[in-house]
Amino acid sequence: GESQRGDSQRTAVRTGQRVTLDDGSLLFVSRDITEHKKAEQELRETTQLLEATLSSVGEAVLVVRTDDRTILRCNPAVADVFGYEPVELVGQPTRCLHASDEAYEAFGRLQLPRLVREGALSIELPLRRKDGRIIDAELRCARFASSPHGTCSVAIIRDVSERNRRLKALRDSGARYRAMVEDQTEFVVRWSPDRVCTFANGSYCRYLGISREEAIGLPFGNPGPSEPRNLEDELTRLRADRPTITVQRRVAHRDGSTRWKEWTHHALFTDDGALLEYQSVGRDITARKQAEQKLQEQKEILQTIFDHAPVMIVLFDPDGNFVMGNREYERVTGWTQREFKTDKTAWKKMFPDAEYRAVVREYIRRGEGTFSDFRSSTRAGADVETSWAFVSLSDGTSIGIGVDVTHQRDLARQQRKRETELARVSRLATVGELASG
Repeated sequence: GESQRGDSQRTAVRTGQRVTLDDGSLLFVSRDITEHKKAEQELRETTQLLEATLSSVGEAVLVVRTDDRTILRCNPAVADVFGYEPVELVGQPTRCLHASDEAYEAFGRLQLPRLVREGALSIELPLRRKDGRIIDAELRCARFASSPHGTCSVAIIRDVSERNRRLKALRDSGARYRAMVEDQTEFVVRWSPDRVCTFANGSYCRYLGISREEAIGLPFGNPGPSEPRNLEDELTRLRADRPTITVQRRVAHRDGSTRWKEWTHHALFTDDGALLEYQSVGRDITARKQAEQKLQEQKEILQTIFDHAPVMIVLFDPDGNFVMGNREYERVTGWTQREFKTDKTAWKKMFPDAEYRAVVREYIRRGEGTFSDFRSSTRAGADVETSWAFVSLSDGTSIGIGVDVTHQRDLARQQRKRETELARVSRLATVGELASG
């Protein structure tokens, strides 16, 4: 409920216990949980903001467990890229996205070890939509360790079928090439084998503020004053077996601002391996980088709240396994996050009684968002009383916010004991007076 303090500020108050005294009067014990409510609201808003940011990304984003290549999570954009709803992919192996079973096995033999070894992967490969259509996909992966799922990878997948079809048209017909690329907002540049610009579309020239004539003949890596000078190695790394590379560059624009550009360089070779030309397709990704920066700032805010909140915060996965807890949770329980993840008996030590432990599990699973009191044991074996509220996210993750109420409960019990003792003494005094009278 809510109450009003003397300074006219409104506070959130939860009634703890009602006690009936001998004279018939009622004693209510309550506590101020305003700050707890604020922390809970801030956590919910930040989580929703992060989810909204992920949902707004146009590329398909998947979280995949590396060991068995099972999809753990994906954003709504998978519907546009692959035709699947997110719920259809979660829990499935990535085999359903590969062009064939052979392609899936080949990826596991050739590319997966590279990802594990280098920690990142950027390639183009054919993938299959739900309707069976094969698309050209640009895949960028980054590996990270994520308990309890083990080592996982974040895969960002972009359908580049249209772009590749356009590049093929460029090779097949110079006239069609010019007509098409001039209408594109992406930058399209072609380079000779000795890395001299032979073509630049209007979008690229306008971006640099130079004419087409000024662009033609410029060496790669030096098309204008706004470009960095150390890009030579980008084309040097392209080979017949690895003809494509995607890079991101932070550059100073001609208007004085700092911009981000993403380039995909593709080397074209003859059947006998001779280099024909380079083709580069780029785009301004400044807006995306700014969105990523905002996302990172929100993550830092969330992490700060998580680490320094004066209440316990804990996360459990959909299977009820411990994911993480904040510093206050470690302080109250006595267990570190690492011990919770590695010591399979920690939960049983906290709640020794199996029946009571099952009640706690069920309360967490329901995620009703209301506070309830629980008694548990610390790592040192001491009894502790806590009050918890759990909420469930859309992916089944449970977030709990709790407070240590051991001291308050002890004070309440001491108060009741004193009142009982006073009542007993009063009764004895009354009896003594009657007897002496």
